[in-house]
Amino acid sequence: MTTESRAFVPVSIGGPDRFFGAGQLERLAELMAGWRSAQEQGQGPDVDEQTELEALIETELRASAARAAALADEFGSGL
Repeated sequence: MTTESRAFVPVSIGGPDRFFGAGQLERLAELMAGWRSAQEQGQGPDVDEQTELEALIETELRASAARAAALADEFGSGL
């Protein structure tokens, strides 16, 4: 029997923006709270919620890259 372990890196953004909206941010917070609660209780995450959480994390990572690109465009390539 093998056990798979996953680690999550908390993502902190200032708030909703054109790259990651308020609904996405709210859902990410809900899913992270559920994930933490399950961890504290020694339970595994719900498979569907885990999949949704991973997708939202990926979306936020892409949004972060888009934010950085937009800032680079706004301020020039001298960053």
